[in-house]
Amino acid sequence: MSKKNWKGVPIEKIRDWQISFAAESMDFLVPGPCPVCGQSSLRRYYHLGHFEAREIRGVRYQGKGSVWEWCSSCGTYSHSQAYVPETWKDLRLDVDHSKLTPVPDVIDDLISSLT
Repeated sequence: MSKKNWKGVPIEKIRDWQISFAAESMDFLVPGPCPVCGQSSLRRYYHLGHFEAREIRGVRYQGKGSVWEWCSSCGTYSHSQAYVPETWKDLRLDVDHSKLTPVPDVIDDLISSLT
């Protein structure tokens, strides 16, 4: 299990954090440096909770769920409800969803074992 010191996004970095994760990604690896520590270790994971295909402002979604966004280097993270983009494909992770919490440690451990 991950031994990181997980922490929320500092208030002064929230805007930069949102910009860093604004780019749509079809994978859990997010390009670019972390706005908190500068390392290129940004990750994202969506969990589809309820399939309900829809289009919002020209973007197609699979349905409602949750999103985790974090830096695997410094342990900064955010977790929220979200619409899961139609482009999201999670073919490489075998996540036990019963073990998920707002902290992305379970997902981070799985990704670390792949990279």
